Amino acid sequence: MRYHYYFAAVVKTNIVVNMKKWFVIVIVLIVVAITLVYVIIPSSVSFRSSVSIKTTNSALSRLLQDKNSICKWWPGSIDSSGIEKKFSLNNRNYKIVVNNISLLPVIIETNGSKLNSALYMISSQPGNVVLEWVINTPASKHIFSRITQYLQAKNLKQDMQKILENIHRYFSDEKNIYGFNIAHLVILDSTFIFTEKVSQYYPSTTFIYDMIDELKEYTKKYSVHETNYPILNISSLDSVRYLVKVALPINKDLPSFKNIESKRMPINVKILMAEVKGGSLTAANAFKQMQLYVSDHHLQMPGLPFFSLVTNRSKEPDTTQWLTRIYCPVR
Repeated sequence: MRYHYYFAAVVKTNIVVNMKKWFVIVIVLIVVAITLVYVIIPSSVSFRSSVSIKTTNSALSRLLQDKNSICKWWPGSIDSSGIEKKFSLNNRNYKIVVNNISLLPVIIETNGSKLNSALYMISSQPGNVVLEWVINTPASKHIFSRITQYLQAKNLKQDMQKILENIHRYFSDEKNIYGFNIAHLVILDSTFIFTEKVSQYYPSTTFIYDMIDELKEYTKKYSVHETNYPILNISSLDSVRYLVKVALPINKDLPSFKNIESKRMPINVKILMAEVKGGSLTAANAFKQMQLYVSDHHLQMPGLPFFSLVTNRSKEPDTTQWLTRIYCPVR
Protein backbone atom coordinates (compact mmCIF):
# COMPACT_ATOMS: atom_id res chain seq x y z
CA MET A 1 0.00 0.00 0.00
CA ARG A 2 2.82 2.35 0.90
CA TYR A 3 4.44 1.58 -2.40
CA HIS A 4 1.20 2.48 -4.20
CA TYR A 5 1.04 5.91 -2.51
CA TYR A 6 4.69 6.51 -3.18
CA PHE A 7 4.29 5.67 -6.91
CA ALA A 8 1.27 7.98 -7.18
CA ALA A 9 3.21 10.83 -5.57
CA VAL A 10 6.13 10.33 -7.94
CA VAL A 11 3.79 10.34 -10.97
CA LYS A 12 2.05 13.48 -9.72
CA THR A 13 5.39 15.21 -9.17
CA ASN A 14 6.56 14.28 -12.70
CA ILE A 15 3.34 15.64 -14.21
CA VAL A 16 3.75 18.95 -12.39
CA VAL A 17 7.39 19.16 -13.45
CA ASN A 18 6.48 18.38 -17.08
CA MET A 19 3.67 20.94 -17.01
CA LYS A 20 6.08 23.57 -15.73
CA LYS A 21 8.55 22.66 -18.48
CA TRP A 22 5.91 22.96 -21.19
CA PHE A 23 4.64 26.20 -19.69
CA VAL A 24 8.16 27.61 -19.76
CA ILE A 25 8.63 26.38 -23.35
CA VAL A 26 5.34 27.95 -24.44
CA ILE A 27 6.25 31.24 -22.76
CA VAL A 28 9.69 31.19 -24.40
CA LEU A 29 8.12 30.45 -27.79
CA ILE A 30 5.63 33.29 -27.36
CA VAL A 31 8.44 35.68 -26.42
CA VAL A 32 10.51 34.52 -29.38
CA ALA A 33 7.51 34.91 -31.73
CA ILE A 34 6.78 38.42 -30.46
CA THR A 35 10.43 39.33 -30.77
CA LEU A 36 10.54 38.00 -34.32
CA VAL A 37 7.43 40.00 -35.24
CA TYR A 38 9.05 43.21 -34.02
CA VAL A 39 12.35 42.30 -35.72
CA ILE A 40 10.86 41.19 -39.06
CA ILE A 41 8.25 43.96 -39.21
CA PRO A 42 10.14 47.24 -38.79
CA SER A 43 8.99 50.26 -36.83
CA SER A 44 7.69 51.82 -40.06
CA VAL A 45 5.96 50.24 -43.03
CA SER A 46 7.87 51.55 -46.01
CA PHE A 47 7.82 50.43 -49.63
CA ARG A 48 7.88 51.88 -53.13
CA SER A 49 6.98 50.91 -56.69
CA SER A 50 8.04 52.61 -59.89
CA VAL A 51 7.62 52.62 -63.67
CA SER A 52 9.40 54.45 -66.48
CA ILE A 53 7.21 56.36 -68.95
CA LYS A 54 8.17 57.98 -72.26
CA THR A 55 6.67 61.44 -71.69
CA THR A 56 7.42 64.70 -69.85
CA ASN A 57 6.93 65.75 -66.22
CA SER A 58 4.53 68.56 -67.08
CA ALA A 59 2.29 66.40 -69.31
CA LEU A 60 2.16 63.55 -66.79
CA SER A 61 1.52 65.86 -63.83
CA ARG A 62 -1.22 67.74 -65.69
CA LEU A 63 -3.15 64.62 -66.68
CA LEU A 64 -2.71 62.76 -63.38
CA GLN A 65 -4.56 65.67 -61.75
CA ASP A 66 -7.32 65.61 -64.37
CA LYS A 67 -10.25 63.48 -63.18
CA ASN A 68 -11.53 62.94 -66.74
CA SER A 69 -8.11 61.66 -67.80
CA ILE A 70 -7.88 59.31 -64.77
CA CYS A 71 -11.20 57.74 -65.81
CA LYS A 72 -9.58 56.52 -69.04
CA TRP A 73 -6.91 54.35 -67.39
CA TRP A 74 -8.14 53.64 -63.84
CA PRO A 75 -8.12 49.84 -63.23
CA GLY A 76 -10.77 49.81 -60.47
CA SER A 77 -14.26 51.24 -60.03
CA ILE A 78 -15.30 54.89 -60.47
CA ASP A 79 -18.15 56.53 -58.54
CA SER A 80 -19.49 59.53 -60.46
CA SER A 81 -22.64 60.02 -58.36
CA GLY A 82 -21.24 62.90 -56.29
CA ILE A 83 -19.82 66.29 -57.11
CA GLU A 84 -16.33 64.79 -57.30
CA LYS A 85 -15.46 61.44 -58.89
CA LYS A 86 -14.22 58.76 -56.49
CA PHE A 87 -11.69 56.13 -57.55
CA SER A 88 -11.44 52.80 -55.71
CA LEU A 89 -9.67 49.46 -56.08
CA ASN A 90 -10.16 46.42 -53.84
CA ASN A 91 -12.16 48.37 -51.21
CA ARG A 92 -9.60 51.20 -51.04
CA ASN A 93 -10.29 54.76 -52.15
CA TYR A 94 -7.54 56.77 -53.86
CA LYS A 95 -7.33 60.53 -54.18
CA ILE A 96 -4.57 62.38 -56.02
CA VAL A 97 -4.09 65.81 -54.46
CA VAL A 98 -3.38 68.82 -56.68
CA ASN A 99 0.21 69.85 -56.07
CA ASN A 100 3.29 70.71 -58.12
CA ILE A 101 4.93 69.29 -61.23
CA SER A 102 7.28 66.83 -59.50
CA LEU A 103 5.31 65.60 -56.46
CA LEU A 104 1.68 64.52 -56.13
CA PRO A 105 0.36 63.44 -52.70
CA VAL A 106 -1.97 60.42 -52.86
CA ILE A 107 -4.43 59.72 -50.02
CA ILE A 108 -5.41 56.05 -49.64
CA GLU A 109 -8.50 55.40 -47.53
CA THR A 110 -9.54 51.97 -46.28
CA ASN A 111 -11.96 51.00 -43.50
CA GLY A 112 -12.20 54.59 -42.31
CA SER A 113 -8.45 55.06 -41.90
CA LYS A 114 -6.28 57.24 -44.15
CA LEU A 115 -2.80 56.50 -45.39
CA ASN A 116 -0.63 59.22 -46.92
CA SER A 117 1.62 58.42 -49.86
CA ALA A 118 3.29 60.34 -52.69
CA LEU A 119 3.93 60.07 -56.41
CA TYR A 120 7.35 61.40 -57.37
CA MET A 121 8.07 62.33 -61.01
CA ILE A 122 11.77 62.14 -61.83
CA SER A 123 13.16 63.09 -65.25
CA SER A 124 15.73 60.38 -65.90
CA GLN A 125 16.48 61.73 -69.38
CA PRO A 126 14.79 64.11 -71.89
CA GLY A 127 11.33 62.83 -72.76
CA ASN A 128 11.38 60.11 -70.11
CA VAL A 129 9.93 60.15 -66.58
CA VAL A 130 10.35 57.69 -63.73
CA LEU A 131 7.11 57.67 -61.74
CA GLU A 132 7.81 56.42 -58.20
CA TRP A 133 5.06 55.77 -55.66
CA VAL A 134 6.32 55.89 -52.05
CA ILE A 135 4.59 54.95 -48.80
CA ASN A 136 6.19 55.38 -45.39
CA THR A 137 3.98 55.07 -42.31
CA PRO A 138 4.70 54.18 -38.63
CA ALA A 139 3.88 50.60 -37.72
CA SER A 140 1.48 49.95 -34.84
CA LYS A 141 3.01 49.14 -31.44
CA HIS A 142 0.37 46.47 -30.79
CA ILE A 143 1.49 43.12 -32.13
CA PHE A 144 -1.78 41.96 -33.74
CA SER A 145 -2.39 45.36 -35.31
CA ARG A 146 1.20 45.35 -36.52
CA ILE A 147 0.76 41.95 -38.20
CA THR A 148 -2.57 43.02 -39.76
CA GLN A 149 -1.02 46.26 -40.97
CA TYR A 150 1.89 44.38 -42.54
CA LEU A 151 -0.39 41.94 -44.40
CA GLN A 152 -2.57 44.80 -45.66
CA ALA A 153 0.54 46.63 -46.82
CA LYS A 154 1.60 43.64 -48.93
CA ASN A 155 -1.81 43.62 -50.65
CA LEU A 156 -1.65 47.38 -51.07
CA LYS A 157 1.72 47.15 -52.82
CA GLN A 158 0.21 44.77 -55.38
CA ASP A 159 -2.61 47.26 -56.06
CA MET A 160 -0.11 50.11 -56.36
CA GLN A 161 1.87 48.16 -58.94
CA LYS A 162 -1.31 47.43 -60.91
CA ILE A 163 -2.21 51.14 -60.96
CA LEU A 164 1.30 52.10 -62.05
CA GLU A 165 1.27 49.53 -64.85
CA ASN A 166 -2.00 51.00 -66.15
CA ILE A 167 -0.51 54.49 -66.01
CA HIS A 168 2.51 53.23 -67.96
CA ARG A 169 0.42 51.57 -70.68
CA TYR A 170 -1.82 54.61 -71.12
CA PHE A 171 0.72 57.42 -71.08
CA SER A 172 3.31 55.59 -73.16
CA ASP A 173 1.00 56.28 -76.13
CA GLU A 174 1.41 59.93 -77.15
CA LYS A 175 -2.07 59.90 -78.70
CA ASN A 176 -3.59 59.44 -75.22
CA ILE A 177 -1.81 62.58 -73.99
CA TYR A 178 -2.46 65.04 -76.82
CA GLY A 179 -5.27 63.36 -78.77
CA PHE A 180 -3.10 62.58 -81.81
CA ASN A 181 0.37 61.46 -82.82
CA ILE A 182 2.86 64.22 -83.61
CA ALA A 183 5.38 63.84 -86.42
CA HIS A 184 8.74 65.63 -86.46
CA LEU A 185 9.43 66.86 -90.00
CA VAL A 186 11.32 69.59 -91.84
CA ILE A 187 9.86 72.36 -94.03
CA LEU A 188 10.15 71.54 -97.74
CA ASP A 189 7.86 74.20 -99.23
CA SER A 190 9.73 77.48 -99.28
CA THR A 191 7.89 79.72 -101.77
CA PHE A 192 4.46 81.18 -101.03
CA ILE A 193 2.05 83.88 -101.99
CA PHE A 194 0.28 85.38 -99.02
CA THR A 195 -2.58 87.70 -98.10
CA GLU A 196 -4.32 88.79 -94.89
CA LYS A 197 -7.56 90.46 -93.83
CA VAL A 198 -9.27 91.57 -90.65
CA SER A 199 -12.63 89.97 -89.93
CA GLN A 200 -15.19 91.55 -87.60
CA TYR A 201 -16.28 88.05 -86.53
CA TYR A 202 -14.72 84.60 -86.40
CA PRO A 203 -14.05 83.94 -90.10
CA SER A 204 -16.52 81.72 -91.88
CA THR A 205 -15.59 79.10 -94.48
CA THR A 206 -16.80 81.48 -97.19
CA PHE A 207 -14.61 84.30 -95.85
CA ILE A 208 -11.53 82.07 -95.80
CA TYR A 209 -12.05 80.55 -99.25
CA ASP A 210 -12.72 83.91 -100.85
CA MET A 211 -9.19 84.81 -99.76
CA ILE A 212 -7.79 81.49 -101.01
CA ASP A 213 -9.59 81.84 -104.37
CA GLU A 214 -8.10 85.32 -104.78
CA LEU A 215 -4.62 83.80 -104.46
CA LYS A 216 -5.46 81.00 -106.88
CA GLU A 217 -6.69 83.47 -109.48
CA TYR A 218 -3.42 85.34 -109.15
CA THR A 219 -1.36 82.17 -109.76
CA LYS A 220 -3.25 81.48 -112.99
CA LYS A 221 -1.93 84.70 -114.51
CA TYR A 222 1.62 83.36 -114.26
CA SER A 223 0.90 79.66 -114.90
CA VAL A 224 2.50 78.58 -111.62
CA HIS A 225 1.46 75.46 -109.74
CA GLU A 226 0.49 74.88 -106.14
CA THR A 227 2.90 72.49 -104.42
CA ASN A 228 0.73 71.78 -101.37
CA TYR A 229 -2.59 72.57 -99.71
CA PRO A 230 -3.65 76.12 -98.72
CA ILE A 231 -2.48 77.20 -95.28
CA LEU A 232 -4.35 79.28 -92.71
CA ASN A 233 -3.58 81.17 -89.51
CA ILE A 234 -6.23 82.92 -87.42
CA SER A 235 -5.30 85.15 -84.49
CA SER A 236 -7.49 87.24 -82.22
CA LEU A 237 -6.91 91.00 -82.30
CA ASP A 238 -9.41 91.79 -79.53
CA SER A 239 -12.73 90.51 -78.21
CA VAL A 240 -14.38 90.97 -81.62
CA ARG A 241 -11.86 91.17 -84.47
CA TYR A 242 -9.68 88.42 -85.98
CA LEU A 243 -6.65 88.65 -88.22
CA VAL A 244 -6.92 86.01 -90.96
CA LYS A 245 -3.80 85.00 -92.90
CA VAL A 246 -3.84 82.58 -95.84
CA ALA A 247 -1.07 81.43 -98.17
CA LEU A 248 -0.47 79.08 -101.08
CA PRO A 249 2.77 77.11 -101.52
CA ILE A 250 3.86 77.46 -105.17
CA ASN A 251 6.65 76.18 -107.39
CA LYS A 252 8.33 79.54 -108.20
CA ASP A 253 8.55 83.15 -107.07
CA LEU A 254 5.87 85.64 -108.07
CA PRO A 255 5.94 89.44 -107.81
CA SER A 256 3.89 91.02 -105.03
CA PHE A 257 0.76 92.85 -106.13
CA LYS A 258 -1.53 95.06 -104.00
CA ASN A 259 -2.58 92.97 -100.99
CA ILE A 260 -0.83 89.82 -102.27
CA GLU A 261 2.75 89.31 -101.17
CA SER A 262 5.44 86.91 -102.21
CA LYS A 263 7.03 85.09 -99.25
CA ARG A 264 10.03 82.83 -98.82
CA MET A 265 10.63 80.52 -95.90
CA PRO A 266 13.94 78.83 -95.05
CA ILE A 267 13.87 75.16 -95.91
CA ASN A 268 14.90 72.27 -93.63
CA VAL A 269 13.52 74.09 -90.58
CA LYS A 270 12.18 71.62 -88.01
CA ILE A 271 8.41 71.47 -87.86
CA LEU A 272 5.81 69.47 -85.91
CA MET A 273 2.81 68.03 -87.77
CA ALA A 274 -0.42 66.38 -86.66
CA GLU A 275 -3.54 65.37 -88.58
CA VAL A 276 -7.02 65.82 -87.17
CA LYS A 277 -10.46 65.13 -88.56
CA GLY A 278 -13.40 67.39 -87.72
CA GLY A 279 -14.67 70.95 -87.86
CA SER A 280 -13.11 74.25 -86.89
CA LEU A 281 -13.57 73.64 -83.16
CA THR A 282 -11.82 70.26 -83.38
CA ALA A 283 -8.92 71.83 -85.24
CA ALA A 284 -8.73 74.73 -82.75
CA ASN A 285 -8.64 72.31 -79.79
CA ALA A 286 -5.94 70.26 -81.53
CA PHE A 287 -3.98 73.46 -82.06
CA LYS A 288 -4.07 74.10 -78.29
CA GLN A 289 -2.81 70.56 -77.67
CA MET A 290 0.06 71.18 -80.10
CA GLN A 291 0.97 74.30 -78.12
CA LEU A 292 0.96 72.20 -74.93
CA TYR A 293 3.32 69.74 -76.62
CA VAL A 294 5.69 72.59 -77.48
CA SER A 295 5.57 73.84 -73.89
CA ASP A 296 5.93 70.35 -72.36
CA HIS A 297 9.07 69.67 -74.41
CA HIS A 298 10.56 73.15 -73.80
CA LEU A 299 10.63 74.00 -77.51
CA GLN A 300 10.54 77.44 -79.12
CA MET A 301 8.48 78.59 -82.11
CA PRO A 302 10.56 80.73 -84.50
CA GLY A 303 7.58 81.23 -86.82
CA LEU A 304 3.78 81.20 -86.94
CA PRO A 305 1.97 77.88 -86.56
CA PHE A 306 -0.67 77.24 -89.20
CA PHE A 307 -3.40 74.94 -90.49
CA SER A 308 -2.99 73.10 -93.79
CA LEU A 309 -6.48 72.70 -95.28
CA VAL A 310 -6.30 69.21 -96.83
CA THR A 311 -10.05 69.05 -97.39
CA ASN A 312 -11.61 71.79 -99.50
CA ARG A 313 -14.05 72.99 -96.88
CA SER A 314 -16.02 75.08 -99.34
CA LYS A 315 -17.00 71.88 -101.21
CA GLU A 316 -17.48 69.54 -98.24
CA PRO A 317 -20.48 70.56 -96.06
CA ASP A 318 -19.93 67.71 -93.56
CA THR A 319 -17.45 69.14 -91.06
CA THR A 320 -16.78 65.70 -89.58
CA GLN A 321 -15.05 64.85 -92.87
CA TRP A 322 -12.68 67.81 -92.83
CA LEU A 323 -9.05 66.73 -92.67
CA THR A 324 -6.66 69.37 -91.33
CA ARG A 325 -2.93 69.23 -90.75
CA ILE A 326 -1.51 71.35 -87.98
CA TYR A 327 2.04 72.60 -88.48
CA CYS A 328 4.23 74.24 -85.89
CA PRO A 329 7.82 75.31 -86.64
CA VAL A 330 10.13 74.64 -83.67
CA ARG A 331 13.71 74.77 -82.55
